[in-house]
Amino acid sequence: MKITKTDARRKFKRKFGQANHFLITSLIALDYLENTETPKKPSSFNTTWNPKDIFVSIRRTREFLINAFLASAVDSLDMYFSILNKAPKILVNEDIEIIYSKAGRSVYQKVTLIGEYLEIDKLLIALMELMIAWRNNLTHAFAENIITDTTREYLKSKQLEILNLYSGLKIEESIKKAEEKISPDFKDVASLIAASHRFIEEIDNKILEKLDINLYAKEVIKFAIKESNKTKLKLTVSDEATKIKILKNILLNYAALEIEETDIEIFNLSL
Repeated sequence: MKITKTDARRKFKRKFGQANHFLITSLIALDYLENTETPKKPSSFNTTWNPKDIFVSIRRTREFLINAFLASAVDSLDMYFSILNKAPKILVNEDIEIIYSKAGRSVYQKVTLIGEYLEIDKLLIALMELMIAWRNNLTHAFAENIITDTTREYLKSKQLEILNLYSGLKIEESIKKAEEKISPDFKDVASLIAASHRFIEEIDNKILEKLDINLYAKEVIKFAIKESNKTKLKLTVSDEATKIKILKNILLNYAALEIEETDIEIFNLSL
């Protein structure tokens, strides 16, 4: 029996796994439009497109697009933590319950509290704080999200490391833009998207290191049976081969957990 990633990370990757590729593709399309001598909409588009100044429109669209990707990165991060906290929970203990209760709906609190609890790389936590504050300042009209002094100084102290890890990202410039509510450029967003993937991967690995996989598998099956009388009935009346197939599907669909037929006997399922 094995699990290489949580269901939360699987869904995060499904939603946001190719974000940088989509961002690059979108920006290439805008660049192509900008460098076309007489840009016009394709005849297949049944709509009007007649901006007063095409090149101003392209510039504003590029800014809107980059901001949207930044917002989507934070939303995907929030989705990951929300799925982690849904039954059947893979991360279960009293400390985690307290953290989620304290965090409420704040993705910032989830990132910092769970990140610190699991001893995630401080640089990744700091970059996530920067990303969330930047998103909030750009998308919420009256937001005044200030990066903490501790985080600001820490990021500045790591500027050489960030420069090397994130394709020449100048972190002091990024912090300044975030605090002054200036839209990021491509390098800013691409770097923060990459950092969010590393952050999620590190959290996932820490969770799986501590996981009692047999106990978790049993909890997943109990949850699936409780959720669906149809599933319970199928398991009750089916032959052994069909039961194995049903259990394998439950564990894969609910928990991204892959099993071999020889693993089934560990469950001692009581229906």
